[in-house]
Amino acid sequence: MEATKQAWIRENFPSLPALFSDVALLGTGEAVNELTGRTEAVPAVDLFIAGFVCKSVSTENNDRGNNRTCIADATGLTGRTFDGVRRYVGRFRPKLVICENVTGLLKRFLGAEPQIHVVRAVFAKLGYSFQHVAVDTRDFFLPQRRPRVWMWALRDGPQSQADEIKAVIDNLPKRAHMPLRDLLTPVATDHKPARADLNVRELEVLRTAVETIRQRRRGVGADWDEDFDVVVDLAKSTQRASTCMNASTCVLPNSKLWLVRAGRFLTARECLALQGIWASDFPALDAWARHPKKLNLLHDLAGNAFSAPVCMTVCLAVIMTAI
Repeated sequence: MEATKQAWIRENFPSLPALFSDVALLGTGEAVNELTGRTEAVPAVDLFIAGFVCKSVSTENNDRGNNRTCIADATGLTGRTFDGVRRYVGRFRPKLVICENVTGLLKRFLGAEPQIHVVRAVFAKLGYSFQHVAVDTRDFFLPQRRPRVWMWALRDGPQSQADEIKAVIDNLPKRAHMPLRDLLTPVATDHKPARADLNVRELEVLRTAVETIRQRRRGVGADWDEDFDVVVDLAKSTQRASTCMNASTCVLPNSKLWLVRAGRFLTARECLALQGIWASDFPALDAWARHPKKLNLLHDLAGNAFSAPVCMTVCLAVIMTAI
């Protein structure tokens, strides 16, 4: 774990008793506690939540073909970090395990089986029942299009109990997300570049995306001037440009999310809000948002974070059903 990310954790959670830098080391039973600088015993927990790295299995990764069996082989960032989860679970036997990753886990690629099957087999070998569900953040009140797969494993529960948790989540009423404007600050406090500051490639991505939206709106007989905004990720190519109306496209660590009508990028604070991460819950957030050298880290954190309402929903469904 990078030192700057450790600093974020330290400043927001000053009473944290332990901070370990690498999940791959936890299964050994001992690791350096970054808060004390000493090698200490890794604690056992009843509820273990992990977001193992998604890069190797992401459909955004052009090298995905070389990682199509990475979880089985414990290779690539995804395979190595999942292997760290496996080792911790095998050693400490938590009662409940919850994991999150991209939906690339569910997809067959170049003839290889979806890697979710390998994840299921790993937990079955460890003596856990297992189930998963694919959900979109937009169905959990946040205005962000972010499909993700959530997984859970139960040490003592039968498979029927793991399946019941999936039924609970599947049957939740779909909620309309909050309007995007409710998350926007009146004035962008960290940076507000004008359209003239965009480079040639970004302007071309923006032009292509806006024309796509105009055609889409005309197709449903809707007017562009209605009270909505469009978000375009200018970090993408024109072929991969993603747009979303009155909500955000998926927040990624390298995203450059442009508000078309407002004519500016989403700020780091706004990107975090799209994940349900609020300054009221993270006391260091406002200070970091005012620090120019820390803004890139905040964008990175927003792109890698769990969507808080989805995480809480899954945790509650698992805990209430399994305990």
